[in-house]
Amino acid sequence: VFFEIDATRLRETLSAAGASYARYHTIRFNFPQCGDNFPGTPAWHADHVELLGKFFASSADLLAELSPDCDDAGGRVLLVLMDRPPYCDIPYERLAASAGLQRSGSEIFDGGRLGLYRHRMTRFDKVVRSDEASTCHAFSLAPRPNA
Repeated sequence: VFFEIDATRLRETLSAAGASYARYHTIRFNFPQCGDNFPGTPAWHADHVELLGKFFASSADLLAELSPDCDDAGGRVLLVLMDRPPYCDIPYERLAASAGLQRSGSEIFDGGRLGLYRHRMTRFDKVVRSDEASTCHAFSLAPRPNA
């Protein structure tokens, strides 16, 4: 885990942190949040579209270096979002496609390796539990062949 990594400038900020990004096979962004605007507002939506568009472009840039032939061995991008509005209203698949990535599947988010990680709402004191209707899902994105 590295701190002060900008998800929209991965190569630059990982290099500045002294990280050898060539050894990683997964780029993961859990519950992206700009935090400036109230969820669901037009400004919130625009901020998140910009954030995720730049994140996918930055991730695709690293994956292209890891896997020049764009095969699955080069890695994948995981995006974890709440599966309810306004989060599911973000056009993440279109943003990923614009960066040369495609959706390769999805899975229920189980809280991470130890099962302890949970989404915590930024402006509310509520932890989303796995038995609620608003569960978290991971969306895997793989490089598109011949991108």
